[in-house]
Amino acid sequence: MEDLQRLYPIGIQTFSKIREGNYLYVDKTEYVY
Repeated sequence: MEDLQRLYPIGIQTFSKIREGNYLYVDKTEYVY
């Protein structure tokens, strides 16, 4: 089985760098409103 462990994007400010670096992103937009 493939290892799907990802890093938290601490200190990364742009979404493109998060995607390109295979970091974990959690969209919490639903909880803001």
